[in-house]
Parts: sequence; C-alpha cells; structure tokens
Amino acid sequence: PHPQAYIGVDIFQVAAENIADLAIIINKIKPTLIHVHYWGRSDNSWYELLYANLKKFKIPTIQNINVSVPPLVNDLNCAYIYVSEFVKKTHGISSVLENVIYPGSNFKLFSSRNLNESMNCDFVGMVYRLDSDKVNEKSIDPFIELCKINSEVKCLIVGDGELLSIYKAKVLAAGFCERFEFTGYVSYTALPGLYRKMRIFMAPVFDESFGQVTPFA
Repeated sequence: PHPQAYIGVDIFQVAAENIADLAIIINKIKPTLIHVHYWGRSDNSWYELLYANLKKFKIPTIQNINVSVPPLVNDLNCAYIYVSEFVKKTHGISSVLENVIYPGSNFKLFSSRNLNESMNCDFVGMVYRLDSDKVNEKSIDPFIELCKINSEVKCLIVGDGELLSIYKAKVLAAGFCERFEFTGYVSYTALPGLYRKMRIFMAPVFDESFGQVTPFA
C-alpha cells in the first residue's frame, strides 16, 4: 500500500499459486524462527499450504492470532500469541504455550492537546482497515443514516481495503458524496491529526479482537 506499511524490511510476496517459492526464500534467509500472523477465515487454504511447505524445514514457528478466531493448530507451532485476553479466553487451546501480547499503543502520540478540542471538530469518523475481518459492507450504513437525519453531518472515513469501493458506491447511491471524505491509506503519524478532526468516533464492527482504534480516539 501507499504509504508503505513497513520501511527498511525486505518483503517477499508469496501467493498460493507459487507457494513453492517459499523454499527459495527460506534457503536464502535461513531463519531460526518463523513468526506467522494468522487471520483465519477465508485465508485458511493459504495457511494450510504454508504449513505443508514449512514441515520440510523443521523450523520452530510462533503463530500470532490477530483476530477473534481459533488458532490454526499445527505441530510446528511452539507457541501461540493472542492479541488480547478476550481472544485467548474465547479461542485458546490451553494445552500448549500461550501468551497475550497487546498491540503497541503510543499514547504520547495519541493524546488530546486540549480538553475543549472536540468542540472545534467537524466530522463523525472511523479509522479501520477496510477489509472484512472486523468491519463489513454494512459498517458504512450508520454514517449514511446520520446524514439522512442531520443535514449538517460530515463523515471522515480513514483506511483502505476491499470494502472501500463498496462504501463509496453506497454513499454515491445515497446522494451524500459531498459530505464524505475518504482518505485511503495514511501514515501512522498522520492519524492523530485525523482523529482530532472528529467530534464523534464510531467503530461499527461485527467482530473485534482488541479495538485499538477506540483508545486511540
């Protein structure tokens, strides 16, 4: 994505159809540990291919469960890391090493400069990765309904993903394009300024594992 999510890190993209390239990458890097970020749901077929290919290397693996789904149990995993105590309690398997490591939240960056700051804000907004693991195509509906109720409401939608085009189409169909601002991807350091534009923050999720956006707001 633009802006780039990670700087100073070598990225190798391996899709399911060329999963055999994984062997080339591992032989080049020679890792002593593999850290798998697991999202589950529709991606499971890719992860099954991944683990099938990792077996031949016998490298210890840690699996990070990033959303509210059960872990993908595999003999290669020496530990399971959950993004919140809620996810561990809900989906933990308790027979192996399990830990909770919360997302890092830089609250020095996300701090209110002025307690009356919200009185100068113009927008109702949300900040999310616009993919279907936490929000869905209905998550834009509360913003559209607010625009119908109040002719002065303006909406700020921060993020990008597969749902962005659906959101824009729904806003267009409702006739509220001039009252919505879609930023797409933004850099982490730009987020505080965007939060400060919002008088009201909404997180219209259907599923949530930690909800870091809410304490940021």
